[in-house]
Amino acid sequence: MVHVLVIDAEDNCRLIKTAVESMYEKTAVNIAVDFNRAQEDSWKQIFDNPYRYDAVMIDIGAAGGKLKTILSKTESICKANKFIQIIFITDLPFVSRDVWQVPHIYIMRKPVVYDDIRLAMERMNVSLKEKFRYFSAKTIVRYGKIMRIIPQYSIIYARKARNGITIVTEQEEIYHHERIDEFIQNISSVFCRCHSSYIVNFKYVININKEYVVLDNGENIAISRAYRKNVKDFVDNLSLTNSESWIN
Repeated sequence: MVHVLVIDAEDNCRLIKTAVESMYEKTAVNIAVDFNRAQEDSWKQIFDNPYRYDAVMIDIGAAGGKLKTILSKTESICKANKFIQIIFITDLPFVSRDVWQVPHIYIMRKPVVYDDIRLAMERMNVSLKEKFRYFSAKTIVRYGKIMRIIPQYSIIYARKARNGITIVTEQEEIYHHERIDEFIQNISSVFCRCHSSYIVNFKYVININKEYVVLDNGENIAISRAYRKNVKDFVDNLSLTNSESWIN
């Protein structure tokens, strides 16, 4: 799954969505383009879970005095997620030297055209290949004499099953003959155990409260009382905001 967030760029929403989706229409990659007109809500969304998005497009217009704030926030995001691509959309014929200090930056000038978006997405694809190599850890799934190897980034969550676990991906559910306690020891640090019966990949998390984790496929995964502190500590380590803003 590839996630793109577009902030405050409603004039170009349809064009951006069409261009981004066309990049992946002949591939097996699922693409999600989210739009948000409210910058503050969007920043909170990213800061809470900086691993969720692969690219963020921000219409900074002729930002003026707000530019320093925007740059400060984007720099913080890039430090948390070294693979994220930041795309600024601007009215200005030139941009401040400070803008180019932000890593992974790409500038699109208005009026935005289809080819500009395609170029930005091609650059994002390079970053995605690096990201997939970085998260290229794989899990060996066993059931009886059957053995499969699946990439860990494709796992949305795992739930306890009789004599093993069920691994849920975007495409399928796979039974794996391994105890959930053993499974959590052998997967990457973006997974969190939130219940005695559930382990969740936070790449797919869009919201969280005391009772459950909300996934981008619409499912709610319960947070048990016994694992509430574990989730709180995990969110504190993962996010750029304190977990109190999520778990309240």
